[in-house]
Amino acid sequence: MDDSKLYLIATREFEDDRMNSAAWAKAMALGKGDKKKAKWEYIEIRVQQFRAVDKDIAQSGQGRETRPAVPPRAQLSKQGLARSIETDSAGSIEDKESLEDVAYNGDQQPDGVVSGNTRKKKISPGVSFSVLILVIALLGILAFVAMPAYEGPVSLANLSSDVVGSADVQKAVDDYLKTARQVYASAQYKLGTSYNKAKDASQANWQALARYLNVQRVAYAPASYAPETLYDKVKDVSQNNWRAVLGRFRAAQRAVAAAQYHLGTMFQEGKGVRQDTLQAAMWYRRAAEQGDALAQHKLGLMYHDGEGIPRDGGRAAEWHRKAAEQGYEFAQYQLGVMYDEGAAVPQDRGQAVAWYRKAADQGNASAQLKLGVSYRDGLGVPQDYKQAVNWYRKAAEQGNSSAQFNLGVSYRDGLGVQRDYRQAARWYRRAAEQGDASAQNNLGFMYAEGIGVAQDYEQALAWYRKAADQGFASTQYNLGVMYAEGVGVPQNYDQAKVWYRKAADQGDAAAQNNLGFMYAEGVGAVKDYEQAVAWYRKAAAQGFVDAQRNLGVQYARGEGVGPDNIEAYKWFKLAAVNGDKDAARNLELVAESMTSGQIAIAENRVLWWNPDNR
Repeated sequence: MDDSKLYLIATREFEDDRMNSAAWAKAMALGKGDKKKAKWEYIEIRVQQFRAVDKDIAQSGQGRETRPAVPPRAQLSKQGLARSIETDSAGSIEDKESLEDVAYNGDQQPDGVVSGNTRKKKISPGVSFSVLILVIALLGILAFVAMPAYEGPVSLANLSSDVVGSADVQKAVDDYLKTARQVYASAQYKLGTSYNKAKDASQANWQALARYLNVQRVAYAPASYAPETLYDKVKDVSQNNWRAVLGRFRAAQRAVAAAQYHLGTMFQEGKGVRQDTLQAAMWYRRAAEQGDALAQHKLGLMYHDGEGIPRDGGRAAEWHRKAAEQGYEFAQYQLGVMYDEGAAVPQDRGQAVAWYRKAADQGNASAQLKLGVSYRDGLGVPQDYKQAVNWYRKAAEQGNSSAQFNLGVSYRDGLGVQRDYRQAARWYRRAAEQGDASAQNNLGFMYAEGIGVAQDYEQALAWYRKAADQGFASTQYNLGVMYAEGVGVPQNYDQAKVWYRKAADQGDAAAQNNLGFMYAEGVGAVKDYEQAVAWYRKAAAQGFVDAQRNLGVQYARGEGVGPDNIEAYKWFKLAAVNGDKDAARNLELVAESMTSGQIAIAENRVLWWNPDNR
């Protein structure tokens, strides 16, 4: 039975609460008690069980010498139709449809079409096997010859028989493909019965040809992937080129995998069908198991993200690796990221670089960017700024905005290239025009300071606003400064406070310090020492020197907190160590009023707080 039916049966068992108790217990164990994970495991277990049953049934039927009773002639068409629908779902002619079946139904065309008044004769046991084969071959040829003429376009009510055996084969095929594009079920991949030009094929060729054509019969495979050149490739099949038929059969298998992948994307994205990520995963798996690299990559992403199926990093890595080893660049890049981050695989920067390089050599811009970062930071390779710039440039020229920004930074700082502010501004602009907030911020700063470009506060403000509207904290802080100081805009403390607060809420230490200052001094806000201390403390905890000094002042004065020379000493000392001269002077003043014991306590607090000496 077709996998799609097996998955449907298992899914319905779960949804109707008719689970097999043993399979459900195993699924719950694999899912570690999580019912969502257990559902997928249950479906997989049951499908495997169903496959095993099908295999046992097929094996038990082999080698039988008895023949089923001959059905009445009136039933032949129905029986053939039922069999064709079964092969539709299975996607290929099964071995159980043997030569004996062809002999037995000798007056029946594929898909249940009766060829005429040919009468069946009982074959006696004494007839030799070679004679039997000859009869089979003759009956097969007669069946093709007796095909009815084409009678018009395909009818949706008669999809199973309207197109069979047409004198105008190409028109029949075209009509069938046109209809198949509108439906997904039995209209698809019944093209095999239209190719009466294959009537000269020998017995052996007929078997290969039948398998080749019927492999197209995949339930719900989009007709857009049906090889429209099938007719041209198959019509001249003869005794001498059966090898070509087998080659086309393999091509057909690839076409089926492509169709399954395409259907997976339709279910995943809800295009033309109701969105169903579980169905998407099922179709991706079917294509992936046939070696389709795109499907393997998509399935890996679904396991990585837990989309429609339980999150499973191990399986994600497994499918990405299968696709990557086939040379699929996006899977190579994704596998590189997994090794880079140690996600579901042991962290291995060397392996990350190796996979990035494979993808980068194929022109993958994301991989080129990652490879540049690896060279810049010396991760998995010796640090090499020139190599970093080389890979940045490759990605930047493809329009990768992050690479363009990094290239701008390289020119600004003179890393791997000669420092060139004009080139920095040029690359910042290219990234900024694509909406890169970091580039917009840096370009705004260059206009504000007149670095690499003519000073232009209007341009600075415009680029700052673009980045700030994206929530970029550094830019929000910069806008706050412009409004607080009245640079390029009328001075406006209320607006300054608004932008400082936006940045401060995102953890920007400079904005937190400035907001604390506004509360401490009552600038643009009602004086509030407690709020000032709260914001100073947030910034000081991040190592922001100005905030450490300001917090020391609050402790020394007892504003917003109780007077505490020990805490004041600690914060002045931390700021002074980082080069703040005002903090160094304040440290000397507060130490004059402290005992040696208090100073010792304060020094211990400094050592305890300093991350380098914890």
